Amino acid sequence: MDNLEKTLDDANIQMDQDILVEVTTDANGSLDGACMSSIQEDYFGSASTYLMTDASKSGFSNENLASLCYGSRSYSSSLMQSQYLRSSSGDLDNVPGTVGVTTRGSPSGLTGLLNLGNTCFMNSAVQCLVHTPEFARYFREDYHCEINWHNPLGMVGELALAFGELLRKLWAPSRTPVSPRPFKTKLSRFAPQFSGYNQHDSQELLAFLLDGLHEDLNRVKHRPYLKSKDAEGRSDEEVADEYWANHIAR
Repeated sequence: MDNLEKTLDDANIQMDQDILVEVTTDANGSLDGACMSSIQEDYFGSASTYLMTDASKSGFSNENLASLCYGSRSYSSSLMQSQYLRSSSGDLDNVPGTVGVTTRGSPSGLTGLLNLGNTCFMNSAVQCLVHTPEFARYFREDYHCEINWHNPLGMVGELALAFGELLRKLWAPSRTPVSPRPFKTKLSRFAPQFSGYNQHDSQELLAFLLDGLHEDLNRVKHRPYLKSKDAEGRSDEEVADEYWANHIAR
């Protein structure tokens, strides 16, 4: 934009439109005239600078650019989490001197789920799992080799495949909300209590989903018979270690 007097409305900037603002730094690495510089402690304990723009080179008036910057704070934590999940695979490059400012919907991992009637109880549980870093990384990699197709307590891998497909759609670079209908159909097949489109308890669905994924992806092919022992005055730590070892063995 050449006309610095234009407003966001004049420039036809929409909420779902990507905006790239190039920021130049001087010899000392400082930003001259930045509308906002925010240092925030991310969840790995290291400070990261995000969303810095140069008002003099953006093509927007100071008032509108400031509004854009401060309005973008609401998704900053999700953006940093998205950056971490993609950085390990080399999808995200940090280029010094240039900072991208994007509106809602551009970074991966911010795709929404359509509500199929009263299925918000399911969507909320799914989004929590989808945005758990280790959980998301596992299903974005090749997890198919770990599916236990013969586990009688599992769903012959069908639940894991349906969830993995849904997770990958939510992490795809798309702005279109995803319909969870295929996943819900598969879920209802193994858990009829969640069929239909009425409201259900989110915690009950989460417990069933985690248990189903655990059995579908259980690496133990032949489970040993283990007899539970009484505590018999042993310390809580000793009993906990014993139960955990039994769980790993099965």
